[in-house]
Amino acid sequence: MFINKESLIGIFVFGFIMLASCSDNNEKRPDNTIIASILDKWWYPDYSGTDEIYIHSDGRYEQKHPTSEVTNYTGHWILEDEQVAIIKVDYDEGTDQNISTIWLLFSEIREHSFEVYQSSDGIDFSVPSATYHDANN
Repeated sequence: MFINKESLIGIFVFGFIMLASCSDNNEKRPDNTIIASILDKWWYPDYSGTDEIYIHSDGRYEQKHPTSEVTNYTGHWILEDEQVAIIKVDYDEGTDQNISTIWLLFSEIREHSFEVYQSSDGIDFSVPSATYHDANN
């Protein structure tokens, strides 16, 4: 049994379309995770002395002291681990941060609150640094 030229071209086109339409399930986009629920709003800690945080959906990151309206630290973040809800934040130069990179592990994510564990190496995470609450509620 021979395959004619038109059938062979049809099989090739079908295979190409199928291959092109497959997406990479390992993409680390925030809209694919529970992290999406905490994006694009200010979050304040449950006790003073800890900075408020804002995690932008476009990858920017901001921190400000609760008594100030001025952003203290800025940087950029990426999703490190979708399953465990870890982001890596690289601070911008000139923000006077003692470290240039931190990792934040989010836990107990709810509609208006979450807990954050912090790490300076992406491996060892502290006890929750704070429970954060949605500044709009």
